[in-house]
Amino acid sequence: MSYDGDDPAGLVVEQLNTFAFVMDYVEFGFNGPVLKALTNPVVESGGRHYRFPESGSRDALCPLIGSDVSALVIKEDDRIELVLKGERTLTIPLDRASRRRIEAAHYLPAASDGSLRVADMLIW
Repeated sequence: MSYDGDDPAGLVVEQLNTFAFVMDYVEFGFNGPVLKALTNPVVESGGRHYRFPESGSRDALCPLIGSDVSALVIKEDDRIELVLKGERTLTIPLDRASRRRIEAAHYLPAASDGSLRVADMLIW
């Protein structure tokens, strides 16, 4: 982990190396830190949009594993957008209409030993 794990902007140049479907949210791992989408994430690839859990969305998520993050945009009350190599985008909606609960996303930084620092979690 060659980034400042406290700041989600440090995910730029990191690799998306895992994702997991957990009951009612999707979790994305980046060699330590974890970004949880509590709203339905959207993948844009090849000019098409795939919103989880709609048809085709799981297939659109799978090829993202191993992709490097080339840019990160956080627009409060709108979205977290990760631009991945290969002209693909992963978006976590933050707007009120997309929320199923009060929170829309969590960012859990990782310690140098790889453990998650839950006490330092960022919440949107």
